[in-house]
Amino acid sequence: MIMCGRFSLTTPIEALRKLFGFSESPNLFPRYNIAPSTPIAAVRKHPHPTETGNQLFFPRWGLIPSWAKDSSLSARMINARMETVSEKPAFRGAFKAHRCLIPVTGFYEWKTEDNGQKQPYFIHQQGQETFALAGLWERWQSPDNDLVESCTILTMPAAGPIRALHHRMPVTVQPDLFGTWLSGNDRDSLPGPARQIPLACYPVSNKVGNVQNDSPDLMNPVSLTDKPQAPKQQALF
Repeated sequence: MIMCGRFSLTTPIEALRKLFGFSESPNLFPRYNIAPSTPIAAVRKHPHPTETGNQLFFPRWGLIPSWAKDSSLSARMINARMETVSEKPAFRGAFKAHRCLIPVTGFYEWKTEDNGQKQPYFIHQQGQETFALAGLWERWQSPDNDLVESCTILTMPAAGPIRALHHRMPVTVQPDLFGTWLSGNDRDSLPGPARQIPLACYPVSNKVGNVQNDSPDLMNPVSLTDKPQAPKQQALF
């Protein structure tokens, strides 16, 4: 089962610039249901030697290895396991040289409830609107000589109560580790379990399952009982 197959980013561009240290200022519209194979906002070290700081760019979600003959691998490359990322041919080059941060407001995960129905949950940072996931990016040249930039999200074994939703979770990056992650080229720069961002979750509408739905109400909590009640947030760490 895919981990972290949908997420949201609704943060204004100025707040993102301040948090991630890039200079670009494009028109960035709120997105509440971001799906694989679409362009997403990501942050990397500026690739030009004469430039300093970070750069905002928009890779396709689903990494295409630089050596791939076509783009068909992309659909299976939206996630990369942190345990094997330095060894897998599809990821090891990007792990050493092409790292990125993926800003999110939160991400969605589905849990199979006792009645057999799959219930989506929205997972977010406690007390803050925006946080970062660890990512890798790659540049691929198509047979038509088009350059395509793509990315993947790193995952790790789930911790604490999040295991009730899924056996894996995205690797998060604390702001004080942004530079370490982006500049690193080995496993020592991977944020470990002790440095993961505190997260919480609550159930949301099944409408998030349809990629055509992209509206603020997808992030609203819903009750899992017939009686109206205040949503209960479950701490994940």
